[in-house]
Amino acid sequence: MDAQEIRDFSWGVLVLNTQKSNYAPGETIQFGFGVLDPQGQTICDAQLELRIKSQESGNEEVFSTEKGSITRSKTCSFTSVTHVADYAATIASGYSEGIYAVQLTATTAFGSKTITDTLIIEEKQFEIVRTDFPTRIYPGSPYWLGFTVVAQEDFVGEIRESVPGYFSVSGISDGGQQVFRPESQRSDLVWRVMLRKGQLYRFSYTMSFPPVSPELYKLGPI
Repeated sequence: MDAQEIRDFSWGVLVLNTQKSNYAPGETIQFGFGVLDPQGQTICDAQLELRIKSQESGNEEVFSTEKGSITRSKTCSFTSVTHVADYAATIASGYSEGIYAVQLTATTAFGSKTITDTLIIEEKQFEIVRTDFPTRIYPGSPYWLGFTVVAQEDFVGEIRESVPGYFSVSGISDGGQQVFRPESQRSDLVWRVMLRKGQLYRFSYTMSFPPVSPELYKLGPI
């Protein structure tokens, strides 16, 4: 999304998240979606349609709340604090290596809105999974956020997670440090690591979001 789209909340907010930025060929893909109205209130009865199209073959798959392939969470409400996505889709893709265009459309009482993204299927040096990241937040409440890393080869170096610099971050695990970058108004959460091939490592921190809604925030990259 471009900056203008991110700041336009006249319809509300529509969000698409995946646990990983890249998936391996044949890997199951977890999608999470969130929908807010123009006043920043959670919408739990939106109609969603997700289209995934191969840029190489042109083949397309369609998932929706109407078909039941996109499900609604039972914990969805106006004021719930939860890590469970309000809407979710689990896709046993079988997708081969390549780039896929992703299009999500939500229809509510305020009309329809469509956002687009890109899904990349490829083998990676590191498998990074966001295990505890909310798709939709309740402003002002602290959230425990976590991710795991598995390296395909031994690795010595740094892991860096990027977050907005004005966010309140605490409880960084395993001696991680917060480093503010004034040129971008963002902070890096930095861990010095020695990773062994194939071993799973967990990293976490607590973040308090500003008491503002509607708004849209971007974390990462890691």
